[in-house]
Amino acid sequence: MKILHVEDNAPDAELAHSLFLDEWPDCQVKLVDNRDDFLAQLSTGYDLILSDFSLVNFNGLEALHLAHEKLPDVPFIFFSGTIGEERALEALRSGARDYVIKDRPRRLISAIQRALNDARLQRERRAIEAQMLRVQRLENIGMLAAGMAHDFNNVLAPILMGVPLLRSRLPGASDQRIINSIESSVERGAGLVRQ
Repeated sequence: MKILHVEDNAPDAELAHSLFLDEWPDCQVKLVDNRDDFLAQLSTGYDLILSDFSLVNFNGLEALHLAHEKLPDVPFIFFSGTIGEERALEALRSGARDYVIKDRPRRLISAIQRALNDARLQRERRAIEAQMLRVQRLENIGMLAAGMAHDFNNVLAPILMGVPLLRSRLPGASDQRIINSIESSVERGAGLVRQ
């Protein structure tokens, strides 16, 4: 798992990183503490973004908006001591998956697990929806093809029925060759429609 951590307080960052590594020993964490570094990291793939709300030259809501522009499917969680209830609600309305107060760091792991699970379910749901759309398109194409085949058969049927009449009325050899050619072409067309 790869986590992008936006934090400008080294002890808080170390605490969070130790929690990650206790739960996910293979976890990779990239720490950034400013807007430019954060923007540079948004071009690489992450499974989760964790951010403090208040930073020296940057704030968590701005990070959230930037993250949703660049990585809309990556869950974003606030881990802050200064978020407060009003800001937490604003963050959730803006698209954050959760917020955890730094006084309760043990809740961070369950918040991350829930956010990752929700993101996975959302990806699976979108994949199923995309597959359903493909199936619907194929069904529509099949119905269109069946309708066209039916219409084409309706065009060929009178020609095929008229060939024996022409044959009896036009006994000449050159007429018969033309009639045979017409009959052969109509039968090939009917065979294509059946395929």
